Amino acid sequence: THEHKDHIGGLDDVRAFNFVDYPPTVHRVDIYASPRTAACVRKDFDYAFAQDKYRGVPEIVLHEIDVEHPFTVEGVEIIPVSGHHSERFTVTGYRIGRLAYLTDFKTIAEPEVEKLRGVEVLVVNALRFAEHYSHFNVAEALELIRENRKKFRADGIRIVPGEAPGVLETLEAPTHVFIGGSSGNLQEILSCVLEKNENARIVVNAISLETVKEVMEAAESGTLKSPEITQLTVSRSRELGRYHMMTGQNPVYIVSAGGTADERGEA
Repeated sequence: THEHKDHIGGLDDVRAFNFVDYPPTVHRVDIYASPRTAACVRKDFDYAFAQDKYRGVPEIVLHEIDVEHPFTVEGVEIIPVSGHHSERFTVTGYRIGRLAYLTDFKTIAEPEVEKLRGVEVLVVNALRFAEHYSHFNVAEALELIRENRKKFRADGIRIVPGEAPGVLETLEAPTHVFIGGSSGNLQEILSCVLEKNENARIVVNAISLETVKEVMEAAESGTLKSPEITQLTVSRSRELGRYHMMTGQNPVYIVSAGGTADERGEA
């Protein structure tokens, strides 16, 4: 991404990958970087590029990229996304398919934002809530995400900072609620939701027995009305000698409750 030490200082430790099958195989690690960053890598890790290397140095294959154009690695297109870390320093993010990774950005020009159009996962730095001269703060990172949602035609999604149930008190009455995690606050969250709309359709995901217990207590108390409980279980294969065995994974409980008669299939 860029040449600062907190981003390249760990390159020496690629030796763990180099020599995982040694002997006889040494796995060289490919590194892709802008010319400026590549020059810094060569300077800081000159021993890795020496003609007469001593035993055990990191084995690196350094590729300089043109940040203005996409490049391909193992048949996968990678699109560089340029920005500024500060007025002095440039930084490079990358888009790989539907994922984009931006770190240590402070500003990004509109043509570069356009490269993010349609990504499903956008990883972006947010140093702190207060303003900072060389990093996005939380508000700036969220604004970039909002702009990308518009380009993806998903600007109906709103990110609300805070924790439930407290943050729910400031929001409008919901019609549908999905609870993917409650940190032990399920009863309080349900009470807040139903106080705003007693006919809200609620879906709760549970993977721990403690959450399942909370769900059943809510059903018994009448907080969750007419609950429908579905359990999903999947298995993953593992090798056992020359055989392959299926190993069950932790089940997931999906609980649907409340809503209108039509939503419950009772019409």
